[in-house]
Amino acid sequence: MVRAKDVTRLTALFGCAPYLGLRSLFYARLIRPLLNPEFRRYFSPLAALESMVQELLPAKITAMTATNVDRLLALRNDLPAYILSFLADREEMAHSIEGRVPFLDDKVVAFASRLRDEALVGEAAGKRLIRIAFAQQLPQETLAKRKKLFLAPPAAVEEIIRSEWASHFLSRQLTDAVGVFDWRALRWLTAALKITPANSGAGSAIRALLIFVISLHGLHDMFIVGRSPG
Repeated sequence: MVRAKDVTRLTALFGCAPYLGLRSLFYARLIRPLLNPEFRRYFSPLAALESMVQELLPAKITAMTATNVDRLLALRNDLPAYILSFLADREEMAHSIEGRVPFLDDKVVAFASRLRDEALVGEAAGKRLIRIAFAQQLPQETLAKRKKLFLAPPAAVEEIIRSEWASHFLSRQLTDAVGVFDWRALRWLTAALKITPANSGAGSAIRALLIFVISLHGLHDMFIVGRSPG
């Protein structure tokens, strides 16, 4: 949900309200209640966005259109930190798969970078340009489908959350040792999981939050403590 308060804050920083900023502040509101009160004092997504602006100052983002600010942030941050790490290269290499990401072809990127705003927003939004380009090659039912959120299979998520090692990573002892999250809040979240339908928006959010916590605690156990249960 987009809040007017968030739009005002981001506009003061970027000159617009880029998607990356809106997404960061939205997820911060979900994560904040789960944090250890001591750690919460240092949790400031807005400060992180301010530091991002400082890094982008040479790019003169204030002179850019909102669409180009979104493009720049996507290329500088989302592409290496999220898209390639979670949706492409890193996932593929972890399973010895050599994949190809067609929209990162140099000719496609060069073409996309020359597109004006009107080719990307308004009626052209939502991959409209791609649908038009492939109108003669794809079935009508494919062209008419709405965009769907891509997530890991629900069964795999359930298997992870209910595993013994997940219980270890969500335990009070380990949670207190890491110091990022509040164990009582995590216990409430785990209890809520049992009564929330898996296919609901709330169910998906709870599962995503728990996977996030388990992953962070797992990384701490592997690289900070230097061990990980088999």
